[in-house]
Amino acid sequence: MLANLQKGTSFVFEQAFVNNEVWLPTYGEAHIGVRFLLVKGIKASVVTRYWDYKKFNVETLSTIAKPKGAADAPRIPQPAPSKTARR
Repeated sequence: MLANLQKGTSFVFEQAFVNNEVWLPTYGEAHIGVRFLLVKGIKASVVTRYWDYKKFNVETLSTIAKPKGAADAPRIPQPAPSKTARR
């Protein structure tokens, strides 16, 4: 086993309904104890808070045009249709 989570490792995540539209994270907390290869141990605590969400309205316009210099590029000739007689 490469790594082992120790007793007491915990995670907490909270979310809120923002602008009556979408659930977004507001809080995250992690208390982690890990032992690697039964030799090296690491303990860490992390707290993250999210706030002041803002709503943005954007408009996009997509146009498809020939690339620059496309008119100058040589055209690849298409093979002529075969003229085989059917009986």
